[in-house]
Amino acid sequence: MRQGDSDRQMAAARIMGRRTAARLRELGSEHKWLDATGAMPEDEVIAAALSQPKRASTTVSSLAAQRERIQSWAAQDVSGVAIFAALQREQGWSGSYSAVRRILADIRSSEPPETSCRLDFSPGDQTFQLQIALPQQQTTTG
Repeated sequence: MRQGDSDRQMAAARIMGRRTAARLRELGSEHKWLDATGAMPEDEVIAAALSQPKRASTTVSSLAAQRERIQSWAAQDVSGVAIFAALQREQGWSGSYSAVRRILADIRSSEPPETSCRLDFSPGDQTFQLQIALPQQQTTTG
């Protein structure tokens, strides 16, 4: 943006969508970050400006008080249906199953994703054995 790229050009280069670029351009203009002669802001300053706005009280989950308990159940791979039934049975909770699904999605999104590690060896450094079981062919003599 500081180099003069338009929102459409950034979208065409697949850097970000046009709407996201427009929002960031507006934020940059408010904070005077787009002036090419000025210094680039620190990452912490940008992150603070991009942080999520405070939620209205109507968007706070009715299960916020039970979050730790639900997290422990989620860590044990308890299904959402079982969590919903347990909350109704043990707490007398009268909320909807969708609230349970939303809080489980929020919990799972805050966990780090499962990652894999690519093993890279030079030829001859490591060896491994691969056994493949092939069906035996029957021979008929006749």
